[in-house]
Amino acid sequence: ADTVLALMDSTIALCPHPLTYQSAPYVLQKGIICQDLGLYRKATASYNEYERLMVGTQLSAAFYHNRFICNREARLYQQALDDIQKATELEPRNALYHCAKGALEIRVNLAEQAITSANNALIADPRNADAYAILGGPRSMTGHKHEGILNIEQAKSYGYADADKLLKKYK
Repeated sequence: ADTVLALMDSTIALCPHPLTYQSAPYVLQKGIICQDLGLYRKATASYNEYERLMVGTQLSAAFYHNRFICNREARLYQQALDDIQKATELEPRNALYHCAKGALEIRVNLAEQAITSANNALIADPRNADAYAILGGPRSMTGHKHEGILNIEQAKSYGYADADKLLKKYK
């Protein structure tokens, strides 16, 4: 693993400096390698450099989702929220992105925003078990316990694996 990363660094070192648009694919690949190795801060740095090199180019929602994952795992929560927000703007019908956003919003105590994200996921996919589970937690914590429990039970009916744990927590 270290060898692969060293080879990628050597490849980037051979590129003309300062780095340009032509070097961007190598920088992106380094970010992917770092992410795969669990080096989330290094991956984020590479993704940030890639974004800088691609100025004027519309990056994909998948790019922002990957950087979101790295920022979340590195506990850079505001940057993670910014990235997943961008992903949801680029692909508003992608329930996965709304669920990821809602789950992080729960983690950082943004209950009302998590409810909105879960509802957006349900608009995109009305049978999304994760969205119902995400919706259930904040509703249970914000004075709508009965509705929250119903949401978690709906998540269970759609196959959400940890529904029983959530039901035990909020009942």
